[in-house]
Amino acid sequence: MEFKFSPEDQAFRQELHDFIRQELPPGWEGGGRWPEEQDWDLTRQMRRKMASKGWLTMHWPEQYGGQNASPVRSAIFNEEMAYKRAPGRDIFGVRMLGPTLMIHGSEEQRQAYLTPVAGGEVQWCR
Repeated sequence: MEFKFSPEDQAFRQELHDFIRQELPPGWEGGGRWPEEQDWDLTRQMRRKMASKGWLTMHWPEQYGGQNASPVRSAIFNEEMAYKRAPGRDIFGVRMLGPTLMIHGSEEQRQAYLTPVAGGEVQWCR
């Protein structure tokens, strides 16, 4: 058995890498160590752009705005974003609130909150 990325996964990694390089300011070294040093405007812009590509919630089920992406694809996304210390990942809304609502929320709550999270329109914690 050969353990390697598929050509589609490699193409996704390259597309994401190019996107990050294009969107981050020249000389980007990552967000500051302290919350008051974060560039929240850049974070919101990156989140919206990733959402428009379907990347922000790609691991979510399609019915909630995701792509049912594989764990490998999700890992590639997280790895590339972390490697460049790129802003925009909404850990609380995307990784915590969203899945909780999918399982335990009412249909009304899912409709009210999941779409704005998937669209990169809201941030749940700062």
